[in-house]
Formats: sequence, C-alpha cells, structure tokens
Amino acid sequence: MSSHPSENIPLALSTNWFLATPPTFPYPELRAHAPISSATYTWEYIERIDPDPSNLTTHPGVLSQDWTVIGAVQWELDMSITKIRVQWNTSDITNTLRSDIKHLPSSAHGPRGNTRELTREQLLLASQWYAPHILSFARSRLGTTVADGECWSLASAALQHTRGAAVREGHEPPQPSTGRVHGQLVLDWDVSSLVPAAGILQAADVRAGDVLELSDAHFRHIRVLLGGLASGEENVQVGEHTAIVDAVEGEKVSVVEQNARVEREVSVGAYDLGEMVKGRVRVFRPVGGNGTEKMSLNGLLLATDHFVFKLPPGLGVVYSGDWHAANPRETPDPEFQKPPPHTTL
Repeated sequence: MSSHPSENIPLALSTNWFLATPPTFPYPELRAHAPISSATYTWEYIERIDPDPSNLTTHPGVLSQDWTVIGAVQWELDMSITKIRVQWNTSDITNTLRSDIKHLPSSAHGPRGNTRELTREQLLLASQWYAPHILSFARSRLGTTVADGECWSLASAALQHTRGAAVREGHEPPQPSTGRVHGQLVLDWDVSSLVPAAGILQAADVRAGDVLELSDAHFRHIRVLLGGLASGEENVQVGEHTAIVDAVEGEKVSVVEQNARVEREVSVGAYDLGEMVKGRVRVFRPVGGNGTEKMSLNGLLLATDHFVFKLPPGLGVVYSGDWHAANPRETPDPEFQKPPPHTTL
C-alpha cells in the first residue's frame, strides 16, 4: 500500500470499468488500494456528428458520443478526497481515452494537522447528527466489554459505529478517534489555571455525546456524616481516562465509561469538576472530516474546477467550461447533454 492513498492511484482503464451502465465505481482495483469511507460518481455525454470522409455525398456525418465519467472517493485515513475523470468518444474509444486525477486534502485539517475551528452553529449541528448514535452505542454496551476493554476503546468504537450510521442518513461521517483526540476541542480546563469550575461546562456548551478526557486528575469528595457531627473524605485519582458524556448538570458530568469502576467493563459514572483539586479536563465534540457539511463528498464533487476540453478535428471546436459533477443518476440528465458554456467556434 502507498504511504498515502492519493499516491499511485490505479486507474485500471484496461478493465473498461467506466463503460458499464452504470459505471463500476469504485472499481475493484480502487477498493483494494486503500480503505474507502464513502464514494460517489456521475456520468454525462454529448452527441456529435463528424464528417464521413469515405462518403460525403450520401452520408453527411457519423454520429458518436463524447462521454465523461467522474468519480470521487473519500479515504478513511484522513477523509481527504480523490476525484477521477475518464473521457472518451464512442467512435474510437482506444485512441480518444484520456483520464485525470485530482486530490483534495481534507479541509478540516490545517498545515499542522489540527482540526479547523468550526462555528458554534456547526458544532451544534455535529452534535445533532452524531450524539444520538454515540450515546445509543455506548448505553447498549453497559455491562459488556468493548474491544480490548480499555477506556479509549469505547469512544473509538462508538465513533466508528457512528460513521456508518451518519453515511446512511446522508451526512458525512465523523472523524475517527486518533489517540486521545476525538474531534474538535471545545473545553480545555486545568485546575491550576485558577479559573473556577462553576459555569465552564455551560460556557463551552458541553453536551451529551461529547468525549471527555481526564489527565492526572484528583477528585476529593467530602461526605457529611451523623447529621454534621462528623465528615469523611473520599479521594479518586485518575491518570489518563476517556469517557463519553451522558449528561451535564451544573459542574457535574455524568458519563458512560469503560475500565473505570468496573475493570474492563462498560459502566456509568460521574465526575464533579467542583471537587477536582488537581489535573486537566478536555472535552471533544465529534465532527465531520470536512467541516460538517451535508454529504461532504458530494459537496466537494460540486466544487467548480476549470478544465479545457479539446475535441478531435471533426467539428473543429475548442471550448472551455467548468467541470460540475452532480449526484449519481440512473440515466443521463438532458441538462448534462448541453455543451459547456463559453463555446467558441
């Protein structure tokens, strides 16, 4: 396998996958190249009449079609997209066949690989799309062991489950967990900052379905006994721990977690930031790979790219136009049979 899926893309043109109706996309060689998160395609044709040099008197021209197939795949590795375009003329497929490849890095990552900052509205939309599936998965696993039983594995598996559910609903899938990063950071709070715990969860809009990360945390709970005549102290220390937020109330975060109170088992728990005397809290909002836009793969297919098309010498036409890919269709749309704009004779 290549170091990155966008490298050494196998076009497999000799298999004629693009001639099938509908085209076979992603074709087997592309599927085998690297894990694909999602894929889509479109095709179009323009009819043309070329002069018949063998008999210009009785046969004014030969009817043929200029075909274009455009496909796009979104790679599971980093949610980047590769677009493939294949063009040919039906009168001479072998000699007119040509192809282009275009790679689009994930817009959700900056030059250092950090998640692009989303607006509050986009973060809310991400929660509405993904949180129900994350919570449903986590709650349904209570009392069981997920994967290797580590705390991180529950969050990772929940996001992986949500990726498939999101695609089925017509949304782009959320980014998978990478280490202890599970989307966009919405809260980063350390006790040593001296910022009070009161109100920080609400200010950051922490919601059910977010992923909580604790680092070197120490919680101290004072219990009042015998009607106030005595008190007891309960201390809980956490090195590194991952949990899924189930509810937020004041300074308290209820969670679904694994390998916490019950070893290597999914259970419920709670952490009160008001009782935290040491450590760091981070909360991540699972987000889509391309900025949480409806069907990001189709959205990027719809992005305008400028190409120059040159027809063989029949009509002697050279025209330029914008490549607009659309949603997959069973039959060619009449609108797609029109020549592109800016035609020059």
